[in-house]
Amino acid sequence: MMDRTTAHVIVTLSLSLLIMLANCKTSGAKKQISEGSIQKQIQLRLGDDVITEYNPSKSYALLRQLQDPKKIGTKSIHFMVIRLGDSVVVHEDSYLYGYVKWVDDSTLEKLSLPGKVKPDKDVSAYKKLIRIDQPTPKL
Repeated sequence: MMDRTTAHVIVTLSLSLLIMLANCKTSGAKKQISEGSIQKQIQLRLGDDVITEYNPSKSYALLRQLQDPKKIGTKSIHFMVIRLGDSVVVHEDSYLYGYVKWVDDSTLEKLSLPGKVKPDKDVSAYKKLIRIDQPTPKL
């Protein structure tokens, strides 16, 4: 079951994609993207139950899996960031025992705690800032 915000993101991305394709000049080198491909990517990578949060300027959408309260800590929660202007996935990652949230227009904060946190270690040591306007490093 999709919530209203997720449906809005999918419609926005589909419309953006259609406008982008309509504005493209035909070229043998350009790859055409099907209208439903972004929706399929979201569903394949995150499943059907997705929470969507926009950055302040509404230029990016943070989509993350809905966390089942019965399974907290038993599996990683996957998330992705989509640039709404051209429907491109600009970042993908996951976290366990934590969260991901917008800090500002182009920065996310991710907290991912290990199974056991050392009592003398501050929780902030497990926080990471992610700049989404920079390419994701390949591992």
